[in-house]
Order: sequence, then C-alpha cells, then structure tokens
Amino acid sequence: MGKQKWKDTYQYKRIQEILNDYWLSEPNEAEVIIDMFFRHTDGQTQRKIIRWQNPAIGSHFKEWAVNKYENVDSPRGDFARDMRDDKDFPNIDDESVIYEYLIRNGACEEALKAFNAIWKVWQKHITPKPRTAKELDEIDSIGKFNIYNTEEE
Repeated sequence: MGKQKWKDTYQYKRIQEILNDYWLSEPNEAEVIIDMFFRHTDGQTQRKIIRWQNPAIGSHFKEWAVNKYENVDSPRGDFARDMRDDKDFPNIDDESVIYEYLIRNGACEEALKAFNAIWKVWQKHITPKPRTAKELDEIDSIGKFNIYNTEEE
C-alpha cells in the first residue's frame, strides 16, 4: 500500500474543521501556524509545522469567482470572464452593491442568474458549516496543538 497523501488524511481534514471553527471566533485572523506531532504506528514521531491562510480573507468574491469559473464553459464561466475583464466591476463582497452595478450596466437575465448562482456558492464557501455540541467536544479532544497568531501584538 502506497503512502497516503497529506491532504487525504483524517488529520488534515480534522484540522481544516478546527480552523473553520477557529475563524468563526477570530474572523479577522489572516493566517495561523499549527505546530503538530504525529506518532506513527512504528512508534516514531514526526513534527509538522503548517501555515494556513484564512480562506475568507484575501480572496474577495470577484477574485474567488474568476479563479473558480473563468475556465468553465457555462453561463457561470461567461460571467466570471466578464467580471475579470470589467475593470470597474465592484471588488466588494456585498451582494446588493454588485447586483445594483449589474442592473445599472444593463446585465442580461442570464448574467443575473449566473451571478445569483455563483453568489450562493460563494456564501457556502465563506460560511463554515455549523457544528453540533458533540462534534465540538470531539474537536476539543482530538489532540493537542497550538494555534499561533502570526501578527505582532
């Protein structure tokens, strides 16, 4: 059996879940550094130090949508390419501001539908899923590692 890729491991997925919960309580943190130790089945330990970027910071709707859809052959892809090429397109994460901009600039019905569909996906992307009390207890008990603020105090 080959070596499992780090991003496919249970530990990686659980860390992502923990970070989603962390960024709910600290939404303005741009990144965290996680210092972890893993014990392998053969008894050896391995240290991993990982820097994680907050996915909701530094990636605004326009940037995110263009990166996700610009190479897609669909109305969403057409909309993303139009956003990319429109230097006046609002670079703000406010649905009503963007919608008003589209209306003011004569966006067709298909473009408005594509925007609404992409906006819904964006909202799911930036909103961590809610956790039950049991899940939060499990997150607290899965292991010890430190989350460091990388900004100077």
